[in-house]
Amino acid sequence: MSLPKWPPNLSEDELAELKLQGATYALSHGFCYLPVVVNGQTPPSVPAAAIHAPFALFPTPFPRILFDHAKSLQQVYNVLYARVASDEEFLDGIL
Repeated sequence: MSLPKWPPNLSEDELAELKLQGATYALSHGFCYLPVVVNGQTPPSVPAAAIHAPFALFPTPFPRILFDHAKSLQQVYNVLYARVASDEEFLDGIL
């Protein structure tokens, strides 16, 4: 099983444009958070800035056969998860 060469080679201009588009998309779709207040500073009453949350420009390639296998297990996993979440006695015992 071979995967393509990754990440693709980009020029500096292409990479800068991709970063700009990614950050713009993240900020315009609410994928952001407010800057952390440090050193005992008082946070502003009205936020004046936001930072986009981390994201990957090039998601990691994943072999299709393993992806399909994980999908085939999803329904069984959902049932297991729901049963564990509903078993209060079990959860009380392990937490």
